[in-house]
Amino acid sequence: METRILPTDLPPLLHHAVDEAVRLLRGGDVVALPTETVYGLAADALNASAVAKIFEVKERPTFDPLIVHLPHKKDIAMVAEVPPEIAAVVQKLTDRFWPGPLTLLLPKKPEVPDLVTAGLPTVAVRVSSNNVFKRVAQGLGRPLAAPSANRFGSISPTSAPAVQAELDGKIELILDGGASLHGLESTIIKVEPGEKKPLITIVRPGPITPDDLKPFGKVQRVDRTLIDEASEAPGQLASHYAPSTPLRLLEKPSDFTPEPGKKYALLSYRGDPEDGYADLTDWEQILILSPGKGKLPEAGVRFFYVLRELDNAGVDEIIAEPLHEHGVGIAMMDKLRRASVKGGHSARLPEVRKKAVLDAKYFDFHGDIQNQELNLPQWRQAGTSYFVTFRLADSIPQEKLEQWSRDRQQFITENPEPWTTELRAEFHKQFSDRFQNWLDAGEGACLLKDEAIAVIVADALKHFAGDRYELGAWVVMPNHVHVLVKPNGGHTLDKILHAWKSYTTHAINKALGREGDVWQNEGYDHIVRGPKAAQAIAKYITDNPAQANFETPYVESRV
Repeated sequence: METRILPTDLPPLLHHAVDEAVRLLRGGDVVALPTETVYGLAADALNASAVAKIFEVKERPTFDPLIVHLPHKKDIAMVAEVPPEIAAVVQKLTDRFWPGPLTLLLPKKPEVPDLVTAGLPTVAVRVSSNNVFKRVAQGLGRPLAAPSANRFGSISPTSAPAVQAELDGKIELILDGGASLHGLESTIIKVEPGEKKPLITIVRPGPITPDDLKPFGKVQRVDRTLIDEASEAPGQLASHYAPSTPLRLLEKPSDFTPEPGKKYALLSYRGDPEDGYADLTDWEQILILSPGKGKLPEAGVRFFYVLRELDNAGVDEIIAEPLHEHGVGIAMMDKLRRASVKGGHSARLPEVRKKAVLDAKYFDFHGDIQNQELNLPQWRQAGTSYFVTFRLADSIPQEKLEQWSRDRQQFITENPEPWTTELRAEFHKQFSDRFQNWLDAGEGACLLKDEAIAVIVADALKHFAGDRYELGAWVVMPNHVHVLVKPNGGHTLDKILHAWKSYTTHAINKALGREGDVWQNEGYDHIVRGPKAAQAIAKYITDNPAQANFETPYVESRV
């Protein structure tokens, strides 16, 4: 079976994609759809044969129930009964949080197949706020059962390419709605009458936090980390959300002692060495949930993306730092504990440090230098590392760039190398900093804000990493890309840049159904002069999203 991915970013494309999805769902097939939490594998919830295909494709045990997504809030009666004693609070909760990432456990109606509920008397229901999902559900006019669109027990997908990586050849259609808004599964709650006010039990933590729910009743949490039998609600088995690579969740740095010969990767909250994990061992790779900021909502958006990247890193074990257990941190810690259980660990263990993987040679002022005189002077030296910025064609007005180039050339001509520390700082202030500030202002169409476009660039950067070049750090911003890179062997920086731009131009134009230039012909690059400079550049790259008030999963540092 060939798996098709249909874009939805333009009205005609959305209309066609929705029609195709509805056609397949009416025929009893399954379709992968975006939601505001993660991508779901959807089937008609009232068609037991269609629901059975979900379990077959996901290889999911039938004792694990599914969430049912309604076309409209008013359709709750399609699948559930609302007991009179909780009707008022259920109405308030749905008025406040639907459509959105809140799932309610309610008594099911006989029309709902037992396969959906794993034979339980309750059904998990919600209404998605994702426009693509809503259009499909409303077009079908029936509730959709839709667990995460991945193989059972593996990492939930937050993008169409992640779904394809999991289910390619197993399903016919994926609708590409870009990156998921929250990146975490919905909060699941059970509502019961209380003595003074309703009792709200959080069965599965998610984007709707205990603080969000407190105005509606007394909130309590269920500790079900080690469930291994029938689940009351979806996503409650201990093996949920786990990478195939063993994962260990630490409580404190002293819990970790590396074993000789083993390769480790670190899942870091904010990448701060002062947290005590970054220097525990010589990590093969460190990925950060909230680079430089330590903000839980951003960490939630990046959570499954980072887990998937570390799972593909080729290490023996992933070590995870603990997160603050408030807000969405509760949900992420719940998922890390489950992943740790699957890896054979209880929720304990230590953390980590950065590895300088560039194996870098830095600028040698006395070595052979090539000076390429284009519009911008560009120095080249074999085997060295470079800080590169390339940008979309419309990111800086051409007249502004031309004046900047003339001023920069004049400065270099009037101040030949070597420079004093003060002169170098003045150069960066006048030219490097000014250039980056223009980019961060977000001029132009900012095509790279679209996750479906950003992932094309991210995949291109990583495609020959470790072969033709080493990536030290990189980030995909709305209208530009920063990379810290060292060419390997006979591969030159210019050929690497040409390959990145040529491939992504073709792929982006194809995805958008257009023609023409994507990138400015010339980029900005300079030779890295030493390990301290490399560390400063890597920090600048990973901090760039925060400085520009932009959240993205496509940022990484291995320095």
